[in-house]
Amino acid sequence: MTELRFLARIAKEPTMLDCHHVTGARNFVLKMRLRNMRMLEQSLNSVIKSVADVQQTESLIVLSPPKETSQFAVEPPRWGR
Repeated sequence: MTELRFLARIAKEPTMLDCHHVTGARNFVLKMRLRNMRMLEQSLNSVIKSVADVQQTESLIVLSPPKETSQFAVEPPRWGR
């Protein structure tokens, strides 16, 4: 149930660009676009850590995006060709 509350909470946030459910040591990877470190701190405290049972966060800061794509072409699968 906590997972659903977490997803509902971050879905409301305009700074959240992407949310990926992942395997491994973490449950979710979030991509956020923020103006500064103060906004990061506020988002962590008021959005992510405000959800009950969120036990740990880890932040990675993008220094520069050598390649960033918002759209890409997907070819249909070629089954048996």
